[in-house]
Amino acid sequence: MLLLTLVLFKAKPGTETREPQWNVLLEEVPNQHSEIEDLGVKDTFKALFKNTNLLVLSGCSGILQGIFNTFGTCAGEMLSAGGYSDHVISYGGALFILGGVIGAAVYGYILSKT
Repeated sequence: MLLLTLVLFKAKPGTETREPQWNVLLEEVPNQHSEIEDLGVKDTFKALFKNTNLLVLSGCSGILQGIFNTFGTCAGEMLSAGGYSDHVISYGGALFILGGVIGAAVYGYILSKT
């Protein structure tokens, strides 16, 4: 990660500073922050489970994690049936994860420019 950071972010940021996103959100809904602080733990969890954005995000994350685990398990079983040792299969899994990390960095950079 350090190498990617050094390669991709050579230039220093400009002098223009942007306001943090949290402050922008609080300005849009000024009383929301004070209402959240007054809630107890039980009421906070009730409010979280009523938030449809959180529920959709949690559902999508769970589905994607399930797909990833299923693909990894099936790939391991297929490679094991093909005569590969567990040691070689673990290298394949590590490469799979490394490819995801590199892909996320590349697509994140591309999306930040568009």
